Amino acid sequence: GWSVIAAALFISAYGFVQTASQFIYSHYFAGYYNDAAILRVLEVGEVTGIILIFGRLGGYLSMTSFIIGSILLYVCNCLTSAPYNNILLNNVSKKSEITLLVATQVGIFCAFGAGPLYMRIALNFFGIDQVVLAAVLLSSWAIQTCVNALVEREPPSILLHIALAFAVTGILIIAVLSPSLGGTGYSNLFSWHPILMSMGFFLFMTLGTLAYRDTNQSKPFRRRLHALTMILATLSSLAGYVCIFLAHNQSGESQIGINESSSRQAHVALGYIAFFWLLIQVFSGPIKAFILEAQGLRKVIWHGFSGRSCLLYGYLVAALGVWLHMNYSHRGWRLPLKFALTSLIFALLLFSGIPMLLLPATNANAQGGPTQIVDNTEFSEEKASSDKHLLLSDFEVDVSKSKQGGNIQEDTSSSSKKKSSGFLDFI
Repeated sequence: GWSVIAAALFISAYGFVQTASQFIYSHYFAGYYNDAAILRVLEVGEVTGIILIFGRLGGYLSMTSFIIGSILLYVCNCLTSAPYNNILLNNVSKKSEITLLVATQVGIFCAFGAGPLYMRIALNFFGIDQVVLAAVLLSSWAIQTCVNALVEREPPSILLHIALAFAVTGILIIAVLSPSLGGTGYSNLFSWHPILMSMGFFLFMTLGTLAYRDTNQSKPFRRRLHALTMILATLSSLAGYVCIFLAHNQSGESQIGINESSSRQAHVALGYIAFFWLLIQVFSGPIKAFILEAQGLRKVIWHGFSGRSCLLYGYLVAALGVWLHMNYSHRGWRLPLKFALTSLIFALLLFSGIPMLLLPATNANAQGGPTQIVDNTEFSEEKASSDKHLLLSDFEVDVSKSKQGGNIQEDTSSSSKKKSSGFLDFI
């Protein structure tokens, strides 16, 4: 209900806020703190703004939430370019800096054209709705965060990953159990199929893959945590299958999608593959652990890669299920809600898929023999330790050279300006 003048005034105000934030950043943050840590904080700020845009609190409270969320998202998004470019430039030669900066600017201007088109197409197709707007921003944020991760050569934040897993699961459960949103309600046996399946894949299995990334814990502890979460994922998925089997039995429907729509048949067929794939993972995991502990041998080395592939496949099957019409006594979920759920699943898919691109899949043995395939989850910690050792060795060599030269020059670069901050260090 805003007039054109009111909207223009708010856009102008956003410009002033952006200018002020860039001034504050350049004077009090740039060069003083680690660029990767700043980028992480800004990513959290962006997604917090998107959540505020999602919110529908009613009346002036809803408008206030929308305005604050928009400002927070806009400012954090503008500021990300500074640490992002700094990380890029620190990893290229002086000769390549101009080419890289030009390529970055070309990308920005292309996005200025593609972004509004994506936004207008989504709003026109799914409805002029605040939820659709937030869903578009969420999917874009997920892509940007994963690009940041590729540039940093580090997987996305574990905390953000876990929060995203809980968000997808929680919103889907609410959507299924709320008849006002088009859900089938808690009394319908079918409702517990998507709920339990989402808990199995979106929550427990995602946490199971993240268990190995917590290097603060010992490897035996991480193995036990991984085993526990995968057992919970299997039990939850098994219960979800039982619910859909009984629901089909009650309604007289086919268990394999006969006489159903092509999209429903595809979901059934792909769902059975995901379910049996999960069972293979559950049985192969204990076999791998037993051989490793009893004989000290790494067998069933495909288990790790297969598990992560199974997880991504499960996300895609669930995304297809979101678009099926399940509530025949109601119009079902509206398009904005379906698009929002799909955007959340897409974000989770990217967060879970990026580590597979960053972690090495092979490792040549020390004897110079043939390449041996190893489990990424086991190898990533060894690689991190090796990288730290190499960095330390380089540092020691530089210091020894400086001492031999008789002078140790004081570093006056931006790295020497870094301050310590409990919050930023924690992030």
